[in-house]
Amino acid sequence: MAPGFLSRTCPVELLLEIFKQLPSTQDALSFALTCRHINDVWDRNATSILLALWRRNGEFPAVEEALIAARMTKVVVEAEQADCLPPTDMRPGDFSINHGGAPTVSELKAARALYHLARALSVAFCHHNAYLHERRVFKDGSQTSGPPERTPEKPSRMPEWSARVHKAIYRTMIAGAALAGIYNEPLFKAKTHSDARIRRLARVKEQGEEPDDLFYGDGALALEEFFAFLHDFPSNYLGPSRHGW
Repeated sequence: MAPGFLSRTCPVELLLEIFKQLPSTQDALSFALTCRHINDVWDRNATSILLALWRRNGEFPAVEEALIAARMTKVVVEAEQADCLPPTDMRPGDFSINHGGAPTVSELKAARALYHLARALSVAFCHHNAYLHERRVFKDGSQTSGPPERTPEKPSRMPEWSARVHKAIYRTMIAGAALAGIYNEPLFKAKTHSDARIRRLARVKEQGEEPDDLFYGDGALALEEFFAFLHDFPSNYLGPSRHGW
């Protein structure tokens, strides 16, 4: 190869393929620092390069689910910060790369933060007694005061176990974001309700009132009225299924 080919005239497509075939994120970062031309290619294509790397080498398990969780969580957080009801019709598929578009750098950073959280939880699952200072004695006479000595799977299967745990954690976050608007809808509707007793429901969350105070004393809300209010919300409908199930 002629001297200076990579740093001067190498086609962008070839550099992208080199980036995507590198073993790790650190290797990609190091390669990006070799010269200005390669660094420019990195700056313009960093997210697509990282996604390709993580999908191939397993360095970031379930990266697609993590990205969906990050995007949906952002929508919920922004709605709550604006004192608005989060969307009640969010569909996870709409936030995927295929439908939501390529991620921005900030979205990828948010997804990476969820990865570190999932990784910490995975360690906690492996060492569920790590935070128990007292010694525990079991029926068979065995004792423990720290993490178990064995992992939940054989060493050869731990990468698979870890990837599945990460995916489960991200999907739990996705479900939480998708349901945030649905489960908070009664509290937002209560704020503008014509019945002052119903409006107190919102203050339980916002001002820390005791929930039991709603149902006792003068002007208390009858349980039947409370259930009648909740009846109109799918997440709190307590009667027989409307679909005949």
